[in-house]
Amino acid sequence: MPWLDRVTQLDVDESSPGGGASGDWITLNPNEVVHYTVKRTDATPTEFWAIDVITSLNSSLEDDPPFERYLLTATQLVKSFLLAGVYSFRVKISNAAASPSESVETDHYYRKDGVNL
Repeated sequence: MPWLDRVTQLDVDESSPGGGASGDWITLNPNEVVHYTVKRTDATPTEFWAIDVITSLNSSLEDDPPFERYLLTATQLVKSFLLAGVYSFRVKISNAAASPSESVETDHYYRKDGVNL
C-alpha cells in the first residue's frame, strides 16, 4: 500500500482568539507510531499558536498538563511530530499570545505505522 494511501485528514474546527479547537481521539495499538502534521491555512498569521498533545488511558480522563506542547510560530506554516507509547491522544490548538487577537485555520493529518498485535 502506498504511503499516502494511509494518511487520514481530520476535521478540526477553526480556533477563535483566546479559544482552542480540538481534534478527535486517536487510539494507537501497541508498537504503533503516529506521524502527525498540523498545517496553517489562514492567510496572514501574526501570532504564536500552541499545539498541545493530550493523552489518555481511556479517551475520557485527560492528562493535565498536556503530554507534549509544540509552538507554531507566525512564520511557520507546518509542524509535524511523531508520537508512540500512548494509548490514545488528541491534539488541541490554541492561541499562545498574551493578548490573543487572531483566529487560526488549520488542516490536521496523521498516519499510523507499526505492528498491530
